[in-house]
Amino acid sequence: MAGEAENGRDARRIGRRPTIHDVARTAAVSPATVSNVLTGRRHVDPELTSRVLSSIETLGYRRDVAASALRSTQRTVVGAVMPVLGNPFFAELVDRLEREARLAGRRLLVATSGGDPAEEERQIAAITAWRPAGIIAVPCDGKFAARVALEREGIPFVVIDRPLDDGGQVDTIAVDNFAAACEGTQRVLELGHRQLLVVVSWTTIGNIRERVAGIDTAIADVQGARAELIEAGNDVEAIAQALTASLARKPRPTAIFTLNNVLTLGTLKAIAALGLAIPDDVSLLGFDDYDWMEAYRPPLCAIRQPVAEMAHAAWERLALLTGAAPMGGAPALCHVRLPCTLAWRGSVARPRATASADSPHQEALPP
Repeated sequence: MAGEAENGRDARRIGRRPTIHDVARTAAVSPATVSNVLTGRRHVDPELTSRVLSSIETLGYRRDVAASALRSTQRTVVGAVMPVLGNPFFAELVDRLEREARLAGRRLLVATSGGDPAEEERQIAAITAWRPAGIIAVPCDGKFAARVALEREGIPFVVIDRPLDDGGQVDTIAVDNFAAACEGTQRVLELGHRQLLVVVSWTTIGNIRERVAGIDTAIADVQGARAELIEAGNDVEAIAQALTASLARKPRPTAIFTLNNVLTLGTLKAIAALGLAIPDDVSLLGFDDYDWMEAYRPPLCAIRQPVAEMAHAAWERLALLTGAAPMGGAPALCHVRLPCTLAWRGSVARPRATASADSPHQEALPP
């Protein structure tokens, strides 16, 4: 044993990483026994287990997870590619996907693209090297050029949240953006608002375009209603600067519709910088709903996306594509659209010009 341990240390001294064979020689067991101790797939005699663990500590052996995954006939890794994790929506989506992975006995490998299609391709290539069971991706844009590599490698994937430009060729799990935005706009218009400011990140993103289309449809049905669109990106400070300039102009819009939670935060900063009051000076409706929005004063009207349901639907779909769930024959393409919920609160009220003298500005439609 001492001589074998010395051999293992010799391997480390010459710069070679200790292998499972080094551990087996040092413990005087077979490599299969070491593997069973590491994986727990089969019961190993406690005395042999103790020898293996002692050898692992002596040699400083570290299991090569990537190599193990490559050798395994059952792929346990699933990739998740998000634009960013600083956005609470994507952070919650990853959290929900991790829960699904744990329940399925799999591991979630998370990467971010930073909203850059080239980086998205690099990250997906890195995940592909692990030979994952599949990938769930929120693409940077409607093209999702990285899918070419996934299709070439035969790796199943599901697009979540952001529909692609070419529509029906990819399995997609998303919400009914059009219907949700249309409903929210209709409620705002019913209170008498006719001048809306719509704040978007980028119109290159499919779900944003769908939300804008829903707003346009609602406005087209109301005479005299119009909407100005501002493309402000996803940086809070840049959004605040863009909105400060827009809201300083006269006449000021009476209502603002922000199409994601980061846009809502940037808009709140702009409103505060100008000393405006919600909803007395301007009403605010946002897409995405979080606890802090209900705690804000006044509580913010928001469209709530069913994040947990989206993650579950995406995971179930990927399970079908990877053969981890029972199915009959090859599954047809899947396009799921989940309904959103409108949380109607105090940040939207009648505009001053149409509020009656005996009606407070805070008057709003009932939920």
